[in-house]
Amino acid sequence: MSIATTINPQELRPRIEQKLDKLSPDELAMVDGMLTQLEAHRLLDEIGAAADDAREAGKFADIDQALREFRARHPYR
Repeated sequence: MSIATTINPQELRPRIEQKLDKLSPDELAMVDGMLTQLEAHRLLDEIGAAADDAREAGKFADIDQALREFRARHPYR
């Protein structure tokens, strides 16, 4: 069980805000970077799930042919 499931979010937010208030500018920049990475991982998971759903729905069935046609119309220079 993760910590997130055992702590009430309404209690957790003020605790995190108190900790953030005590951080130096450098530490805040580091936390911002960590949150950005967390968001990127979350978005990557969402995109991956959407791609899996599209693949299962057969939406990628003709992708190879579409790529060949596009490349034929737009050759590399």
